[in-house]
Order: sequence, then structure tokens, then C-alpha cells
Amino acid sequence: TIIRKTALNGIFTELEEKYRQMAEQKGLDFIIQPGLSYEASLIQTDRSKLLRILSNLISNAIKFTNQGSVQAGYTLEGDQLVLYVKDSGIGIDESLHEHIFDSFRQADTHIQYNFGGTGLGLSVVKGYAELLGGSVRVNSALGKGSVFYVSLPYTT
Repeated sequence: TIIRKTALNGIFTELEEKYRQMAEQKGLDFIIQPGLSYEASLIQTDRSKLLRILSNLISNAIKFTNQGSVQAGYTLEGDQLVLYVKDSGIGIDESLHEHIFDSFRQADTHIQYNFGGTGLGLSVVKGYAELLGGSVRVNSALGKGSVFYVSLPYTT
């Protein structure tokens, strides 16, 4: 883990450039919502791990959303940065929420057949979030989309 001063807004700009075309090819609105000024978004973190967390969440959101939008951003809540990726995709049944962060686990066996993937993305997100002193959670309902939240300490 390499902790250094990183511009969170810069990471979101990079992700917007990386994923905008993929979202637009599916006809999705892709919205980035930074929650702080550039100066206030300078935090002490491992840039590559944070980039990987957000890349996994955004690529999943685009993959599992056929219409509507994918939004990514963050807010500052007390001493915690709360990053989020929200989609209007297929959603995840509530009974599966506690298992989707396990290695090689996808919410549904049909998912790998229909959408591809190894089922490692969310376990990587969880592991990296914990390495950075944070946590991850999901709010989702089948057919109603998902919001993934990653809480990290706000260390400037």
C-alpha cells in the first residue's frame, strides 16, 4: 500500500474519460458528481487501490444496466468520505447482499452466463476498501438498481 496525496477529483475525471464511451454505447447517461472542490479533494490514500475500487464498481454498474443511468461521486460526511456508484440496472435481491462481496460469488448463477465476469470484482472492492481503513456496503433491490457505498477516512 503506497499512501500519498491524491486528488480524488482527478481520479473521478480519469474514470469519466475511461468509462463515458462504454456507457454511451449502451445508451446510458453517465454522471460524475464530485462532492468537494479540487483543493479539498486532496487526500492521503493509495491512488491505485482507490482507482481499482471505483473502476470495478463503475464497470459493474455499466455492465448490469441496460437503460437509464450510472452515477458516481462522493460526499463528505463528518470525517468520512462516502464514495458511491449508483445505477438503474438489474439490482440485487436483498437475501444476497451479505454474500456478494465473497470471492468468486455472483448474486445469481445466470449472471455469469448472461453478463460474464469472474465474480472477483466485489471481493477486491471490499478487500481494498478495508486496506484503506474503510468499508463497503450495498443498497439494492431486484429490478430497481443498486447503490454501492465505500466509506473511507477523510485524511488530508
